[in-house]
Amino acid sequence: MAGMQFTTTRDDIFNEYAAEKRQFGCSTRPYISVQTVVFDVLNALPVGGVVMAHAVAKAKQELVWFGFGDGDTLQIGSEAFPLAKKANDADTNLSSGHKTNGVEDFVIEAISSSVQGMRIKYDADDVPASLDGTVEGAYTGKIKLVDPAALIAPPQFGSPLNLEDVFYEAVAAKISAKLVWDKKGFIPVGTMDQFPEGGARSIIRAHGDPRVDNRYKIPEGYAWRRVDKTDGEFSVQGKLEDAVVIPISLVAFEGADTPLVVPQQIYVDIRMRLHGLGFGKPGRNNF
Repeated sequence: MAGMQFTTTRDDIFNEYAAEKRQFGCSTRPYISVQTVVFDVLNALPVGGVVMAHAVAKAKQELVWFGFGDGDTLQIGSEAFPLAKKANDADTNLSSGHKTNGVEDFVIEAISSSVQGMRIKYDADDVPASLDGTVEGAYTGKIKLVDPAALIAPPQFGSPLNLEDVFYEAVAAKISAKLVWDKKGFIPVGTMDQFPEGGARSIIRAHGDPRVDNRYKIPEGYAWRRVDKTDGEFSVQGKLEDAVVIPISLVAFEGADTPLVVPQQIYVDIRMRLHGLGFGKPGRNNF
């Protein structure tokens, strides 16, 4: 129609702030949040002398990014094997779940995702004795494990010989994602395989081309408003729509003469970033 003009969310919020004729500032700092996909390890074969098993990501797992703040309890296990930790700055940069920091209005203009880390859990009876507490955590699913030589984890877990991050790439196309505001308004934005790496990473471990500008672009922008506005409560909700099975090889902890050990679970910690532009008014203590 004549006289109609397309404007972006960035334009609309900028004009709103400018109309108040008060000083304001802008920030391009992204928001980050982490959630976990769980693989149960089932059906070790052959039954008499196991050499392989099946890592199964069961369908209908639900993930909620940006629903917790720094210091909140973050669930990193499963219902069968509950694990929890206090969220820190590597898990989120939100002060409070669902809300922007301070009284910021944030325009979401791109989304990216990557693997924050992989964890593996063995039965307590299979864990070697007399380990340092931190090292023991790498066997019990509490600590990120990087095992390029497959010394204590299946080679599919992290060996560079795979030439890809096997577990995330297996589930990314099966995790649906929607942006949710105020627990009622939502926009389905597809599946996690369209949210690329968005940062520096080894090419063989990257979820797509590892560049900071490699993101799912949203040119029109979505508004995540400050707490006193409609659309001030936000999260990204994901669901693993279908199950995924990955056959895995088993390893021995202390050499070829020891029995092969079957893990109980494998965890994939997925970091999501929201990129865009934040608007806010300076305070007395952060002018």
